[in-house]
Amino acid sequence: MHLPASHDQPRRVLIVDDDEDFLTTLADLLRHYGHEVLAVGTGEAALAATQDWVPHLVLLDLAMPGLNGYDTALALRADARLHDTMIVAVSGFGSHEERDRAAAADIDLHLVKPISLDEMERVLALTGRRPAR
Repeated sequence: MHLPASHDQPRRVLIVDDDEDFLTTLADLLRHYGHEVLAVGTGEAALAATQDWVPHLVLLDLAMPGLNGYDTALALRADARLHDTMIVAVSGFGSHEERDRAAAADIDLHLVKPISLDEMERVLALTGRRPAR
């Protein structure tokens, strides 16, 4: 992965996914490129983590047991400290209905697994410039 020059500065990235392999692989990759990463397996853990730590970017699975990704996103958006945090759905679901539901939950982008290195670069390039809604 070649990060754009504008991303020489590390980003704080929260990854939320119940797939342990995906979670650890993506976390290791982002750490390798110098980002500060917190990886958790549930929506509840994501909400707890953001009590003391404000990420620039949240990579969020949608289909998780307990608090799903949609409800997690809505709860994160309710926290004023996270207003500028970019939330990106990273899901196995990519239908128009799922994308509309993600947009309704104030999720900025929706990527379908597996994600490519190019997609991850694009997301990192957008981090810090949350799209206006």
